Amino acid sequence: MGSLVTLAHSQIREVLLPGTRAIDCTAGNGHDTVFLSHCVGTNGGVLSIDIQQEALSKTRSLCSQEGLSNVIFVQDSHEQLSKIVQQHSFETPRCIVFNLGFLPRSESSLTTKSESSCRAIEQALAITQSGGIISILAYRGHCGGAEEERAVRDLLEGLPQRSFAVQRHGVRNERDDTPVLWMVRVL
Repeated sequence: MGSLVTLAHSQIREVLLPGTRAIDCTAGNGHDTVFLSHCVGTNGGVLSIDIQQEALSKTRSLCSQEGLSNVIFVQDSHEQLSKIVQQHSFETPRCIVFNLGFLPRSESSLTTKSESSCRAIEQALAITQSGGIISILAYRGHCGGAEEERAVRDLLEGLPQRSFAVQRHGVRNERDDTPVLWMVRVL
C-alpha cells in the first residue's frame, strides 16, 4: 500500500506545479491534502472534500499543524464535485486525488460506493485541465470494495486514448482485497 501512495505522489509531483489547483476528493486523515498543499505552494490552492466531519476535522488539524493556509474544506460527497468547484469558484484543477474505501481507524461501514465514485470520477475527467493527472487508489478490502474497483476499471478502460492515458498499478502478489492504483493523465 505504502509503495502505491509513493508511486502516486511521485507521478503527481511531476505535473502539479506551484501556483496551480488540486482537489482531494476523499480527505480521509488529511495526508493527501497536505501533500497537495505543499506541491501547489502558497500561490496555489487545494479543495479538501469529505462526507464525514471526522475526516475533515483530522485534515484541518493536520493542515494547521503544518501551517497551511491554502486549503478550502468542504463537507459533502465526492459525487458533488462539479457543484462544489462552481460554488467555490475554484479554478480548473491540475490534479484530483481519490482514495476509495473507508476512513482508516474509524467506522468501516461508511464506505465509498461504486455509483457515486464513478460519477465523481466522470466529473473529475471533465474538469481536470489538459496536462493534469487524476489518482485513484482503490482499497478493495471492505464489503463492496472489489465491486467498486471493477466499476472504476470498466469506466477507465473505456476512455478514449486520444484524450486520456490510463495506467493501472498493483502489487505483485495481488489478491481480490489488495489495493489498486489508477493514474489517469489528461492529454
